[in-house]
Amino acid sequence: MVDGYAGYKALFTDTGVCTELACFAHARRKFFDLHQANQYPQGHKSPMAWEALQRISVLYAVEAEGKALGIAARQQLRAEKSQPQLRAFHDWLLKTRTVTAPGGASAKALDYTLKRWPALVRYAETGHLPIDNNPVENCIRPIALGKNYAQSVIMHSSPVVNCEAA
Repeated sequence: MVDGYAGYKALFTDTGVCTELACFAHARRKFFDLHQANQYPQGHKSPMAWEALQRISVLYAVEAEGKALGIAARQQLRAEKSQPQLRAFHDWLLKTRTVTAPGGASAKALDYTLKRWPALVRYAETGHLPIDNNPVENCIRPIALGKNYAQSVIMHSSPVVNCEAA
């Protein structure tokens, strides 16, 4: 499962050795950030981003419902509930993109999701693939934060950085 980093594309060739799977949390984050950044009069936020977040939340609700199920039962649940929602969401994304000005944050959120669509929906074809890789990211976040902290400490304690001219 990967994000939109272009370097990963080489892994997913026509040989079929690796199958691309995208993280829905990354797509969701694009709309969440857009929703948070756009403040409209009377406290309303981006209606387009809100709609996308609502549609994605339905997919996560299906995942919560199927969490305790076996692989075959989860696959059936996804076929019955997730796949129709995904088709409707895709139709909405395409329609919304046609009326969204290019270059802005709204277009970027829509384009990211549409570009990654085949890999985003692949989880719903099975009962064993996850909708996102949040558990892995939550595990590695302390390592990444620790690395950044260590780099910061090294830079701030370096005699070269802290040297003051007399």
